[in-house]
Amino acid sequence: MEKIKKLEILPLEGSNLFKFGDSQDTVLEILGEPEDIEKYEEEDDEPVTSIWFYEDNISLFFDEIEDDYFVLKGIESSFPETYFKGNKIIGLSYNDLKKLLNSVGYNKFDEEVEEWGEKRVSIEDDMVDFYLEGDTVVSVAWSSEY
Repeated sequence: MEKIKKLEILPLEGSNLFKFGDSQDTVLEILGEPEDIEKYEEEDDEPVTSIWFYEDNISLFFDEIEDDYFVLKGIESSFPETYFKGNKIIGLSYNDLKKLLNSVGYNKFDEEVEEWGEKRVSIEDDMVDFYLEGDTVVSVAWSSEY
């Protein structure tokens, strides 16, 4: 695996490295061996796999659509070189995040403080969630129904 230099968020599509709906094998060919893999069932008894790349601060989530065939459904990143609409997102202040979202056409977003204490700023139509600790974006999660 070549070291990841940049992770660009492509809402509802995936990223510059892989797309939602790509097979688990395809994604692992790009990223290499993960540090951790967990297989479990969600509340609806659907098998799911979570894969973590701790060194790169990236987590990937896969749904099983056929026996032992998993496809990418979600990404979470606190990788420092994560970009949204061409702008570095990790480390932005709350006000700079709001300015960025407004400047790229997002005038409506939801905000909520999660039970674990992080503030979440969500763009529901594009299924993107920005998480802040204090006043700083620390991670972003995005997904699609491929």
